[in-house]
Amino acid sequence: MDDRLRKLAIFLKSIGIQLVVENNEFDKPIQPAIYLGQRSGVDLGYRHTWNSFGLYCESLIFDFYKLLEFIDSGKDFENGVFNDSEIESLKKVSEAIKVPGNVEITFKLWLDLLASIDFWIKVGGKNWNWSKVNLKSIMTEFSTLDDEVFEKAKESLEKIDANLYNHKK
Repeated sequence: MDDRLRKLAIFLKSIGIQLVVENNEFDKPIQPAIYLGQRSGVDLGYRHTWNSFGLYCESLIFDFYKLLEFIDSGKDFENGVFNDSEIESLKKVSEAIKVPGNVEITFKLWLDLLASIDFWIKVGGKNWNWSKVNLKSIMTEFSTLDDEVFEKAKESLEKIDANLYNHKK
């Protein structure tokens, strides 16, 4: 297994993402999970764009399927590809992406929400209020989410980057 795939495998495992595809379909939480993990400072080299389904990185899909083929072959990957600082960053992400107990939302939708808000603020140059209002119309799956869910998302994202929301209200 090459280093890029080994890093991807350990990265996903360390933030609690299963290395499986259910119903023979690519499970989209991989995209926002990698995006958010990289925002913590652990750069795997994937660059996301926005499409009608949300965050997207073609090379990530390609690598993820290569990784699944490797795992299906019965082989295992070694640990030890991240330094102590990166390990700490991934622990922060792992905690930040957990769905709060008082929020009724699927893990997949929660990750999509976190990554979408962050993307539009960090990459799109929008502010918090724009994200909260406009994501409901851009992504139909967010249309029924109330302001409290968005506030919980903000709290979770601040665990990854406390400075992101302080200067853009």
